Amino acid sequence: MKKIFNSRTIIACILLILASSKVNAQKNYASIETGYFFGGPSKQIANEFKKNGFGDLSIFNLEFYGIVIDSKTYYPMISSGSNIKGRIRYGRELTKNTTLEINVSLLHKGEVKGYDNANIEEDHYINFSSRVTALSATYILNNTKKNSGIGIGPVMALYKLDITQRSSSNDIYNYTSNTSSISHTHIQPGLTVTGLWRFVNKPVYFMDLRSDFIMFSPVKASAVSGKETNFDFPSVKINNFYSSITVSAGIKF
Repeated sequence: MKKIFNSRTIIACILLILASSKVNAQKNYASIETGYFFGGPSKQIANEFKKNGFGDLSIFNLEFYGIVIDSKTYYPMISSGSNIKGRIRYGRELTKNTTLEINVSLLHKGEVKGYDNANIEEDHYINFSSRVTALSATYILNNTKKNSGIGIGPVMALYKLDITQRSSSNDIYNYTSNTSSISHTHIQPGLTVTGLWRFVNKPVYFMDLRSDFIMFSPVKASAVSGKETNFDFPSVKINNFYSSITVSAGIKF
């Protein structure tokens, strides 16, 4: 039995698609992008830690056979997640100069750790772990060459926030430790503004330089306290804005 699809047939099909794409205007496109993302809850959380006494210096001393190990840790500590922040876009041309875009974004992933050396007998630790994803729709007005544009639209964020607190005593003979955690998922409405410059604009593929600014209604994180200790951290408002400068690569179809 002869093969229906061989290498020559596949190459011919690709050439046919490329040839037809040069003749017919493409109405749809899809792209992926990454770059620099600014804003988000981590720096806001770190500032709240400092304001509320969770920005202390942790000192650990250990003496072993005459050798003294002195370790210092400065709080608050901000750590980013291993995931690369980015965005996936799908666009549909509505008219010659307007486009509707649907975007899915990973805006933020990170953890902030705070420490309060409450007194000589107790230490208090608190961790805020955040992950923010967003779905948005933007109406874009393009220039006549379709190589630049500006848009605006609604955005909805899904903010997963995990808060963990630990209180421990410094008495090595009567050591106690108290740990509790709270997990919340917040839905945040907002508004996004985007701008683009299409510096590569071919019939089938393209590359954009993008700039986005997003404003959210802020999340009010729960207050955290320890029932058996003097641990207390108030409710704070966080995660209200983002901006980004990204490069995207996509195809038209």
